[in-house]
Amino acid sequence: MDTGVEFNDAVVVATTGTGLNPEEMAPATLGYRFVLPGFSAAHSGYDWSLTAHRHSDFRKPSAGETTARVGDYVSGEVLASGSYQAPTFDKPGIALPAGKQPRWGDYDKGTTRSNSTDLKDVGRVIRGAIALVGNFKRMSIEAATLRVTYWPDRNQPELCA
Repeated sequence: MDTGVEFNDAVVVATTGTGLNPEEMAPATLGYRFVLPGFSAAHSGYDWSLTAHRHSDFRKPSAGETTARVGDYVSGEVLASGSYQAPTFDKPGIALPAGKQPRWGDYDKGTTRSNSTDLKDVGRVIRGAIALVGNFKRMSIEAATLRVTYWPDRNQPELCA
């Protein structure tokens, strides 16, 4: 399975005068894409989510530790998710608790929809890009986790990727 998450910085579209005007910039985005090889609408199923992590979601060092390990996020906010005929059974606890919400919105909620395309000889491709909102110098979303579970044959739920 091919997956990817990418942060893209804000891009200056035009400048007038000497300073940068936020209205003259294309927004920074959090892009994601994954491919489900051999996907069949008649037989396959999937479940996915994109979770954003902010500074407050990071694991704090324990007593005696000087720093936490990189990637130790203990909470987050699901920005986008989807499912297609995923098998129903008891799934292990993989969801993170909701993180502290920012005082001001840090992404455009109107940009959280994904697009899917079925390509012959490739499979289903799912992608999207969420527009980030915030300070040009520092975004409040600093990491993201893309979780994908794919069942090539949903009649065999124990066989998943």
